[in-house]
Amino acid sequence: MAETAKELKSEDCDNNNASGDAKPMDIQQIKVNNYMKDRLRKYIKKLDDTSTSTTKEESEKTEADTFRQLYKPKLEGNMESYKKIPKFYFKIPRPDEVLAQKLREETRAQFLQKKSKELLDNSELKHLWSLLEKSNGSYSMANNDELMIDYLQFRKIR
Repeated sequence: MAETAKELKSEDCDNNNASGDAKPMDIQQIKVNNYMKDRLRKYIKKLDDTSTSTTKEESEKTEADTFRQLYKPKLEGNMESYKKIPKFYFKIPRPDEVLAQKLREETRAQFLQKKSKELLDNSELKHLWSLLEKSNGSYSMANNDELMIDYLQFRKIR
């Protein structure tokens, strides 16, 4: 077991000094890693001193306790990154919430007006069609009377 501790220590030195492809760890992650390394070293030393081995159940319990202790902040959602995520879904207001219903209807109407302004109206489409016909004397007939132009012809119209 003592050899294992020495091997772990030499691997730690190698890992800490290695400049590999991995992205640099932040200070908190380094502290957690060092804490876990120290805890493992103490555990191995304790096993060497007492010459006892733990059962599988004790080992799993210790592992679960350590996991809960280390990842409890992440599970609670108090991390800064969770505050930056926008809310994507809002519940539809109940029928008895008149103000919320009106707000939803007004917002939807404004959204649809904005989208309809982005579309071309009939006169603009006819004008565009006439420009296409003027600039392109040789249509390439593809499927079922669909007129198509290539990129060079598109650049001329643009």
